Amino acid sequence: MNEEAKLIGDLLTAPRSTAAALLAHVERLNACQRELARWLATDAGTPSPRLLTTRGTTAVLQVGSAAAATVLRYRREELLAFLRSRLGIDAERLEIRIDPASSEDTNTAP
Repeated sequence: MNEEAKLIGDLLTAPRSTAAALLAHVERLNACQRELARWLATDAGTPSPRLLTTRGTTAVLQVGSAAAATVLRYRREELLAFLRSRLGIDAERLEIRIDPASSEDTNTAP
């Protein structure tokens, strides 16, 4: 391993580094995203949002259309309960962003 790669590896794995904290946050979001997709996959036609981040007690989700956002807003209380109980996200509020470029805005029936 060259010296530059070793320095980068040290930076990413240093216990209190900003990069390590960011990587841990990304890993947590990815794990939550997988659980959220599994939970919503039980209802065909329910949008599959992307969990972008959490800020305080706000969970920020992204969907691909206004229709998908409407479905999530309709299920807001159920979704917040899921985030709290199953994912350990202390969310009291949802922020739903619409990104038409998002390729996965709905689940499809098998």
